[in-house]
Order: sequence, then structure tokens, then C-alpha cells
Amino acid sequence: MSAAVTTTERQAGADPLGPLAGRLAAADRILQRERSARRFLRSWPWFAGFIGAAFAVDVILHLPGNARLGATIAFILLAIFAVAGCAWLAWGKRNTFEHVARTLEERHPRLGSRLINILQLRAQTSDATLAPLTRELAGAAIAGYAVELRDEPIEQLARTNVVRTEAKRTALGLLGFVALLAALFDITRTEVPRFLDPLGDHPPYSFTRLEITSPAADGAKVIYNESLLITAQSAGHRPGELYLSWFPVGHPEKTVTLPMFDRGERGFTQQIEGIKSDIVVFAHTKNQHAMSRQRRVSVILIPRLDKAWVKITPPAYTALPAVERPFDFKNLKALEGSTVEFRLASNRPLASGHLSVTTDGPAEEITMASISEKQVAGHIVATKPAQLKFSLLDVDGNPSQETWESALTVTHDLPPDVQVTNPGSDSFVAMDFKAEPAIEASDDYGLATLRIHTAHNGVYGEPRTITYDHITLHAHEVVNFDLKSMDLKSGDTISLFAEAIDNAPEPHLARSKTVTLTVITPEEYNNFLRERADVGDIGAKYSKLVNDLHDLIEQQKKLGEEVAALKQQLDVAKSEAEKEATRQKLNDLLAQQTALNAKLNQLADKMQNFVRDQPMYDVEAELKNTLAEKAQEIRDSTKQNAEDLKQVAPPSSTAANQPPPDGAQSPSSQKSSAGQQAPSQKMLDDFKQASDQQLARLDKTEQETQQEVTGPLEDLSLMHEIVKDLNRYKDLYAAQQELAKQSQAYDRSNPLNREDQLALKDLAAHQKSIGDALDGLEQKMWEDGKAAMGKFPKAGQSAQDIAQQMGDLKLQTLANQTTGEMLAGNGSNGAHLAENLRGEMEKLFKECNGNGMAMNSELDQYLSIQRGLKPGMNFKQMMQSHKFGGGFKPGTGDQGDGGRDGFAITTGENPNVLGNEALPSDTDKAETGGNGKNKAAPNGARPVVAIDKSDVVHGVNPQNRESEAVQGETIIQQYHDLVDQYFKAITKDPKKETKP
Repeated sequence: MSAAVTTTERQAGADPLGPLAGRLAAADRILQRERSARRFLRSWPWFAGFIGAAFAVDVILHLPGNARLGATIAFILLAIFAVAGCAWLAWGKRNTFEHVARTLEERHPRLGSRLINILQLRAQTSDATLAPLTRELAGAAIAGYAVELRDEPIEQLARTNVVRTEAKRTALGLLGFVALLAALFDITRTEVPRFLDPLGDHPPYSFTRLEITSPAADGAKVIYNESLLITAQSAGHRPGELYLSWFPVGHPEKTVTLPMFDRGERGFTQQIEGIKSDIVVFAHTKNQHAMSRQRRVSVILIPRLDKAWVKITPPAYTALPAVERPFDFKNLKALEGSTVEFRLASNRPLASGHLSVTTDGPAEEITMASISEKQVAGHIVATKPAQLKFSLLDVDGNPSQETWESALTVTHDLPPDVQVTNPGSDSFVAMDFKAEPAIEASDDYGLATLRIHTAHNGVYGEPRTITYDHITLHAHEVVNFDLKSMDLKSGDTISLFAEAIDNAPEPHLARSKTVTLTVITPEEYNNFLRERADVGDIGAKYSKLVNDLHDLIEQQKKLGEEVAALKQQLDVAKSEAEKEATRQKLNDLLAQQTALNAKLNQLADKMQNFVRDQPMYDVEAELKNTLAEKAQEIRDSTKQNAEDLKQVAPPSSTAANQPPPDGAQSPSSQKSSAGQQAPSQKMLDDFKQASDQQLARLDKTEQETQQEVTGPLEDLSLMHEIVKDLNRYKDLYAAQQELAKQSQAYDRSNPLNREDQLALKDLAAHQKSIGDALDGLEQKMWEDGKAAMGKFPKAGQSAQDIAQQMGDLKLQTLANQTTGEMLAGNGSNGAHLAENLRGEMEKLFKECNGNGMAMNSELDQYLSIQRGLKPGMNFKQMMQSHKFGGGFKPGTGDQGDGGRDGFAITTGENPNVLGNEALPSDTDKAETGGNGKNKAAPNGARPVVAIDKSDVVHGVNPQNRESEAVQGETIIQQYHDLVDQYFKAITKDPKKETKP
């Protein structure tokens, strides 16, 4: 087949190259694809450079999101343009055959110039300017070349390994780029997300890495209008300062920035106050080169209770102010009729509140109205106890998820309380006493009226009415009874009680008990006092008066010492300030002397009226004149001292000699006027002399008072102790006599039952107490006789003789034997021994009675001869005393009239007696040897127990209100071992000090 192009084909417009043209076109496409691939592969440095440049610029400049978005779009467009250009180059662009021929001939020399020659011949075949022959020859030449090139692989010759080579280079380049990115991984992992998601939350790269650790993740919730503490931690380079920024979601233009507080290892903190909407927070450095990831915080819009108040307005009649206080939803109390207003505050703007009040009926629903943006209020009237439940609703219609409950307790106006005091119970009152009973009334919300009823011998008159026109919670009204001015006689009674009415709308009335005052004569009053007080108590009263004088004398002595010290101070005073100080000190001392004189005059007045018109003991009447004389001596001394001070005081200090008026400052506190001179040594010498002279006068008065007043009383107290010992023995004899009578009830030969045995054990306890008291009395009487031997030898000797006889009779041993028989349940032996002890005591009882006349005579001689006092009825009065201190007074009650620790023969409480005698409060605690105290040793006897308290056994605990009596035989079993040990102990002979 000839490759030449025929004339007919050329005329038909066919390509002279024939199939060679197609092969050249295919080779051209292969060449273009290689060029396109090579160009695309060679473009990677541009892409890598673009990426690296973008990363570098962002690391340095921290590009904003829009800039990063632009860079990302530019990168994408660049890639698109590059791919499109390469695709067009591969599939769109067509080269001329000449270009393809030259390219192939350059790559493959063996082709020579045949391809380019054939293409030139091809041009001649189509050149109309050439002769037809020339064109035919050109066509024939083309056919010849076509035959030669038929076997040449033109398409294969177009292919090369350049694409593979470029691919390897590109792969190596990209691998290096990736290695670079991996080496800079911190930058890569930061920058890749920033460009892939340029508008997302991707902080820029920084050597300082920040992270918000609290809250640790998005979605943290905070209550509306509450605060949130943000904590940020840093890694890498630690920043010197850090800032916190936040903005409402969707509104970054409203960003707020505050500096964070550096907490050291705990990081940086800042609190966002009053969060009202969802926000985005992030931490950053001041230049924002380092930023944390953002945290989204959500707000809880459910209303919450922040605070609550309750305001209670009491009823108008109470006149009490309304009180508002925080409400903690605990038990709430309000007076009936009070208005209770509740005020609730929330963190959210409120539309309303709801209050449910549940009583014994259906629940009452109350709407609490809004009174401000975040507060609602509502009120109820307290009429019944109720259960309260509260809830809230905000302006967006969100109800509170929780409710708050409280209980309301309604209180009521209580009746008033009224009582009579001073005295608070029936009393005896001396007819020379000025009684001042008091009415004490009180009410929880106020008194309206107080009515005081008084009666004379049971006949009541019109009540005294006191009306209160203002709120009075406590009332104190005194009723004065000047018994001297009232026409009364012994045995008359004065009764009073009071009624109180409160101010409630429905008033309450309360009434006190009636207190009756029974009038007694001064002598009856004295008889009462003599039973309960002895001469030692009276002496203590006078000793206190002397001690008061002694205290003032000590003050005078100290004042003189201060004057002497002032003299020395004046000797060394050089400057004007030092001299002024001495002048001020002198004024102070003059004022102190004036005040001391006033106290001395007050004491003199007290001494003048110290003894009552009808004293307890006749010897006091003799002492009244002595005290009056001493009181006058004190007044004369202070008067003389005041005259002496007039010569001492400088003109500026004249006022110091007079006591300052009420409310005015003393001279020691007043500033001196200018120009006053400092005191001289003569002034101070005169002052010291006046002080010393007064001290000497007062010392003399004190010594004389001590000798003439307290001395006789101290001596009389020695005699009185012996008298009380005799009375004590008489009382013990009376108690033993009573016990012996009662023990006869168990003097039976047949065995005793359980109740009898238990009763005997009770009698045994009383017998043991009597025995102990006898032993103590024996020792005390011996000591009292020894103490009185110097002043009253006959009485002292008699006391010691009686004590000796008590020891000889072994009264305590007899008492212990009696106790043992009774504890053993031997009623007959116990009764006989009790009677035997009574008989032995009776022998001494007669001797005690016989010693009274001798002691009376010795006392009268002492008062008249040694003291120059009238004997009077002192001994008879002393015989009335049953005050034993730790003493004993026989009878059937527990502790009664015999004294604080004594044992009373009479039952009942001590009567309350009012009068003008004021004994020292500690007279029954007098110390031995003190002024006016008992010279004898303290009473060593212990109290004994009542002997006839029926139906009660000591040591048995009642099981209920009806179990005071002994139940069954368990008591005997319970006490069996204890009684055996007790019996062994009490039957031992006591070891007493041997009397000389």
C-alpha cells in the first residue's frame, strides 16, 4: 500500500501526512501530559512555601480569623488555578506538528530530520503558488518518508521518565516538608486548625500556653446573677500577668477584660460578677500573643431564693414596734392578732410569689405581689398555728424548682403575775418597826391596773388603785406601815393582797396570796431574837462598828504618810511644773481629809443611834450612853481638824475644806488659776500636825470603845457559851426522854415483825445521834469552862465538873449499847437501855438546873463590880438562847429552831419576824478569839436526827408518789450488811482527850 497522497485525495482536502498526522497528534498529547505533570509536580515548593509563610506570619503576627480565612481561600484558589492550568496544558493545549517533530528529533537523533522534512514537504503540497508538478513531487516525497517512518514508534518515543523522576523529587521534597512540620509539631498542631477552621476557637501559637482549668470544659452552669470564679494555668514560659476576657454569646464586640490575680502554683484567678446570660470566656496575655481556648458558660434561669425577711407587727394595744429580721424558715412565733409580713428576694426579676397557709381547715392561697425588680411581699394575720409554704415565679414564667416551708406558732397574751414581797409570807412584826411590804407585778405585754387591798384585823377598806397610762411591764409599789403611829396592840393583824389587770383586749386578772403581819411587842420581838442569837452575835455587831472606825483611822494614818511624802517632794521641787504638782497634790490631800471627816461624822451619827430603845440584852442599854459619848468625841475631833485645816489651806484651796456640792468636781479635779503659789513647808508641817493630832484622838476613842463596849460583850459571851451548853444538855435530855417513851412500844418478849425491826433501826439512828451529841457536848463544856475560868471561875468550874460527871457516867457508851440492841432487833433490851440512859441523864439534869442561880449571881457581880454596869436581867435573857450553831435542840422535826445545823423540838418552819435589829450575816460563822466572837472552841458536836418522823425510813428512795413507806422485806435484806458494819463501828469506845 503506497503512503503517497494521490492527486484525488489532495483535491479532496485530505491531510498529505495521512496516518502520520494522527500519530504526531497522539505524540503531542503524550508530550503535553508529561509537561503538565512535570509542572504540577514542580509546583510543590510554592504550596509548601505558601503554607510555611502563612504559618510563620500567623505565629509572628497572630493573624485574625478573617486574615486566616483569606489566606486559606487564596491557598485553595491557587491550588485550583494550578490544577486547572495543568489540566488545560495536558488536555487542552495543542502544539504544531513542527514543534512535536523537533521535540522528537531532539530526543531521538536516529529520526534525523525526516519528521521536520516531511512536514516541510507537506507545506509545499498545499502551497498554491508552486507548480503542480512541484506539489506532486512533494507529495511523492511525503509518501516515501511515510513509508520510512511507518515502523518508528513515534508515540513511544514521546514518552519519557521525567514524570517518574519529578514525582520522586516531589515526594522527597514533600517528605522533607512534612518532617519540618513534624519537627515544629507545637506550631503545626496549633496552626493547622487555625487555617483549616479560621473562624473557630483556635488560639495562636505562643511560647506561653494557656488553659482555663476551672471550669474545665464547656457547658459549665451558673445561677442567674451569681458569680463564677475562673482559674487559668500556664505552661511553658510563665507570663508576668494574665487577663480574662468574656463576652455574651454571639456578641464579641461586647468583650469585657479584667486582669487576673496570680495565685502562684494555683494559677491565675478572676471572678466574673453578676452573670445574666450565656458567655464565652478566655484567658490571654496583655498583647494576646498567648490565648487559651474559649469556655462557654451557661446561665440557669430558674429563680432562686437569695434572702427572706419577716416583719411582725404586734397588736396596737401592746404599743410594741414592728420588728423586721432575716427569716430562716425555722419555727416562727407571733402574738395572736399580729400582722406577719414576708418579703422574699430572688436572684431573678420576679413576677410574683405564692404563699400557702395551711391550718386546721382548707389551705389559704395568697399571692405575693412584686414590690421591686427582684422582691415580692405578702402578709397574713396570726390567728391560728399554721404551716407556711412559699414559691416564686420570675418574669419569664419560670417557677422556682424548690419550695420553702415554715411553721407558724401563735402565742397568746398570758395573765399577769403579782405577788407580795418584803415579806413574801405571813410574818410577825414588832410594833415599833416601819414595815414596807412591796407589791411586785409584771405582765408580758403591759399592766393596766394594780389594786392593793389592806385589812386591819380582817376588816378591808377601799383598795388602793394604781392605773398605768403607758406600757408598764413591771411594777413595784411599796405599802408603808408606820406601826408606831398606828393604834395597834399585840396580836393585831394587818393583811394585804394585790390584784393585777393587764391591757389585753379581753383583760386578764391575777391575784396574789394574802400576806398577814401579826403585831408583837418589842419584848416579844426580843424574846424571839434571843432564842436564835447569842451574846457573841451581838458582840459581832458592835465589833463591826469598831472595825468601821478602825478602817477610817487607817485612812487617816495613810493620809498623814502622804503629807510627809509631799514634804519630801517639796524639798526637791525646782521647776515650776514640779511646784505646781505639789500644789495640786496638796489640794488633793485636803479634799481627801474633808471627805474623811464627813465619813467620820456619818459613823458618829450611826454610833449615836446604834442601840435600840429596847435592846435584846439589858447590857446594851448600858452601852448606849458610852457609844453616844464616843460619837461626840469623833464629832469634836473632826470639828477641831476642820479648824486646823483653815490655817493650812492656801487662799486658792479654801474650797477644799468644804465638801463639793452634788454633781460638782472635787478640788483635786479642778484646774488652778494662774499665779497661785506652791505650798510652803510650814503649810505641810501644820497639815501633818493636824493629821497626827486627829489620829491620836481617834486612836484613843477606838481603844476606849473597844474596852468599854466590845470588852464586856466578849466576856459575857464566855458565860453565855456555858449557859448554852446547859440548855443544850437539857434539850438532849428531853430528846432522850422522848426516845425512851417511844421505845417502850417495842418492849415485848415475843419476836418483832419486820415493821417493828425497821422502826427500831430508825430509833437506833436517833439514839446514835444523841450519843454523838453527848460526847461532843462533854468536850465542848469542858473547853468552855476552861475558857471562862479567868472571868467567871465559879461558872467555869461548874461546867468542867458537869463535863467530868458526863464522862464518868459514860453516857455515850450507854447510848452506843442502846443503839446496838435496837439494830439487833432486841426491842426489850433496847427499851430498857434507853430508859437507863434517860435516868442517868436525869441525875445531871437536876444539877444543871441548880447551877443557874450561882451563875446568875456571879454574872451580876462581874457587871456591877468589874464593869460598873447595872446587872439587869442579862442572865435570864441569856438563858433563852437555843442557838447552838452546830448545836442541838430536841424535838420531833428535822432541822428547826435550834439553828442552821441544830435539831428542833418543835415542828414547822422558823417564823419570819420583822424588827429593827440588824445582826451581822455571818454571826454563826464567828471565829474564835475575834472581837465580839466566842472565846470558847467551836462546837464539835454534830446534829442529830428527828426521832418521831413517822412512815419514813432514811436511805430508801421512793419508787413513785405512793411508795414513800417501806415495801416488803427487801429493805431489811438490802440493809443487812450495812447495819452489821454500822453496829461494829458505833459500839467501839470513842477515844477522847483525857481531861486533866
